[in-house]
Amino acid sequence: MSKDERALSRARELALTLSVLAGVSVLPYEGGGQAPLLPEGKGVEKVRNFCSLCHGLDVVAQQRLNRDGWRRVVDQMIEFGAPVQGEDRQEIIAYLVAFFGQEATESR
Repeated sequence: MSKDERALSRARELALTLSVLAGVSVLPYEGGGQAPLLPEGKGVEKVRNFCSLCHGLDVVAQQRLNRDGWRRVVDQMIEFGAPVQGEDRQEIIAYLVAFFGQEATESR
């Protein structure tokens, strides 16, 4: 197992443990029900691909954070082992702020 695979495995284990304690689903969507609908926009595929590695997209869709909040969350997920780097990080944060930020909630 490579270093990245071990880190991702640890991140999944931690996410699962924390979600069980919090009562939140962390299993990626695999069909059979409705997937949380993420609005189309630049970065949506990266959010789908990276975020669903460790938890359900409902965890993302229910949050309403400002830019600093999303930056902290994304950085924490990277510390937990999410394989997000460089421009992907910035694109994910920009998407989350645009569609799941506090400002997005106020304008809807």
